[in-house]
Amino acid sequence: MEHNTSQLHSFLQKSIDQYNEILQLMASITRTDKNPSIEELTITGTQILSKQKAATETDKNLLAFLAKSTVEIMDEKKIAKRTELLKQVLELNKIITPKLTNIKSLMGSELQQIKKGRFAMRGYQQADTKHGRNLNNTL
Repeated sequence: MEHNTSQLHSFLQKSIDQYNEILQLMASITRTDKNPSIEELTITGTQILSKQKAATETDKNLLAFLAKSTVEIMDEKKIAKRTELLKQVLELNKIITPKLTNIKSLMGSELQQIKKGRFAMRGYQQADTKHGRNLNNTL
């Protein structure tokens, strides 16, 4: 029974640690003192997705453990902490999603302008000049 209790606490602590890491990464995106570059956003996004995948796996293990366990949860503080972290992740997600959507649309707009500019520049190709051909042909 003691082993099951320690295993439960281990799963809970691992989950708490993982969601803390996710929150830190998400907070770095929402910081107003610096505007992250697209490369930084991409790297941070990849890290968040990776950590979220690991947290999902931990949560599956935790739920499976709880489903088959008869262990009574004694440490309600850890459950409350985990619940609070999940709420914070949800709130930050509500802030980040529109911000990233705006960045995506701005990037799409800029790409369209670049494509239009390239297309427009094709219309300005130098035409063959006929000057000098007669001279070259006579030589």
